[in-house]
Amino acid sequence: MLTKFRKRVLKYLAKRNERKHRRRYVAGMRATFVKCPACGGDFSGHHLWRLASAILNCEGSRASELDRLIHAHEWEQATRIDEWEGTKDERMYYIVRCPHTSNLTMMVLISVFEMWDDDYFEYTEQLDDESTRTISRLANGHWEAFPPAGA
Repeated sequence: MLTKFRKRVLKYLAKRNERKHRRRYVAGMRATFVKCPACGGDFSGHHLWRLASAILNCEGSRASELDRLIHAHEWEQATRIDEWEGTKDERMYYIVRCPHTSNLTMMVLISVFEMWDDDYFEYTEQLDDESTRTISRLANGHWEAFPPAGA
């Protein structure tokens, strides 16, 4: 049973981590997403969409299910998994829309909870025509412009 103090501490840590993620979003995207894997340029004019995410190394997590869906290119089912907890590491699947190429790229990011550890890319995948069409339909209206340099 958690004491009131411990509950407050856990709540504070979760909020601190949420603030950390918000603060690090723009700076982190610029630092982490250095160059587009499709065109090799910077991300000016590119758009991002977070397809799905799952908590890692946690009982009850759907990370292995999501990994299976992603590798099978079952995109619609994958979008239904959106796990996040401020005190846990997570795997996030981002889709990048490059203005210089016709197909989308998936970039898989490991976001670590530890404040002093950096997020890192696990792998990237250039998507085929069919996956690009499916994901474009799913992401319609949800694309975010990549934060401009200096933002």
